[in-house]
Amino acid sequence: MPVEMAVYPWPRCQYMVGEGLADMMATIPTDERREYAAVVDTPIWIKRYKLYTVPDHPAIGVMDGVRSVEDLRRSGLVAISYLGNDWSRPTA
Repeated sequence: MPVEMAVYPWPRCQYMVGEGLADMMATIPTDERREYAAVVDTPIWIKRYKLYTVPDHPAIGVMDGVRSVEDLRRSGLVAISYLGNDWSRPTA
């Protein structure tokens, strides 16, 4: 069965799923999303974040030990990201 897929701005995707105007969206489950949607048990992919730096960075050993956003915060390293990426947003 072919899958129909449309692309919308992220806030509209969330709204459409929450209102039943779209069948599903693929994303990472969060407490906020669980407020308006049911999470299917089986993931369709597992997202693994990676750190990127120059090959000869003096703190590459520290980076190798980072396993979470909290580890990254404690490391003292300066991380950059892009607008709209919530991976580094503080948790409640």
